Order: sequence, then structure tokens, then C-alpha cells
Amino acid sequence: MSIIFESKEEFEARRGSDFVLLPEDDYIVEVKEIEVKHNVPNKFDPEKAPGDRWTVKLRAISFSNGDDLVDVDGNPPDGERLFFTFLDPARKGLVPRPSKTRRFIAAALGQNIEDRIELGDIDELVGKRLNVTIIHRNGYANPDEFRPIRKRTVKKADDVDVKQEADAKLAPAATAPVAAEEIFADDIPF
Repeated sequence: MSIIFESKEEFEARRGSDFVLLPEDDYIVEVKEIEVKHNVPNKFDPEKAPGDRWTVKLRAISFSNGDDLVDVDGNPPDGERLFFTFLDPARKGLVPRPSKTRRFIAAALGQNIEDRIELGDIDELVGKRLNVTIIHRNGYANPDEFRPIRKRTVKKADDVDVKQEADAKLAPAATAPVAAEEIFADDIPF
């Protein structure tokens, strides 16, 4: 059996020449699908026993500031844009740095990365939204960092506080500061 590795030209022809990446930036994404692969060999440590790997498909919704998506040329992208990340569910650690899998799950669930995280089934993650930092590597847009979407809290004030705040913003005419006199360079004695 022969194995063929396509050339760069063949790869680009198959991928399409009109494919343009989204820029390196922060995005709001939605977990579209998680595919579990079993008994995958560890390419970094062939002596280690094979294990499970997750292929996570993330759909880009917008830039994290809410702006509409545009590609690196500034044009709206055609169709939906997907990012892929590959996770090892056996890596759950915090030291020396939280694992990529832990960062992803904590962000998707909106939990603190250092807290105990319980996940009954990975299907619970499908449909969740999170912030992702995308970097370009080898011609692809790759998820580099995962963060929960920040929830803004609005402090509700009673009517008295709101009225006092409004009064403080509007200075009454009687207490308005008097404008300073104009001074010209000719008026300054030297």
C-alpha cells in the first residue's frame, strides 16, 4: 500500500484559492460539535498508551467586541467560519499552567479555571459560547486561548441615588464657575 502526501500546490488547489482567513483577534464562538476519537496514539510520546482525543468545531459569531466578522482583507466572510481545536481530555492539570482542555471547559461553562469543574457529558458543551483568541499558524487560524464571556452586572440603585447622581451631573446656574478673563501675550509684563 502506498501513501501519498500532497504538495503545497495540491493542498492549496484542494482548499481553494479564494479562501481568506479571519484576522488574528478575539472572537465570540459557539461550540458547534465535538467529535471523540478513541485509542489515538500520542505523537509526542510514542511509548505512552493511546488515549481519547476531542476534535472541537467552533463557529465564529463575531469579534469579541461585538463587531461583525470580516476577513483579513476587510470583507465579510462567505458562509459560516469555523475554527478547530484538538484536546486531550486526560490533561486536566493546573500546574505549571492550566491545560488547554481545562481552559476550554472552564470557559465554555463560565467557571473559574481554578475551581472544581464537573462535566457530566461533553454534549453539555455543544451550543455554549466563549471568547477565543485566534492566531495564525501554518496557514490556518488556530484557537490559542479560551476565556468565558464576561457577564456585565448592572447595579440597580433606588430612586434617591439615581436622582442625587443626576443632580450632581447638572450644576445649578448660580454655582456655575465664572469664566476666567482672557490674557494676551501683550498684557504680560516682561
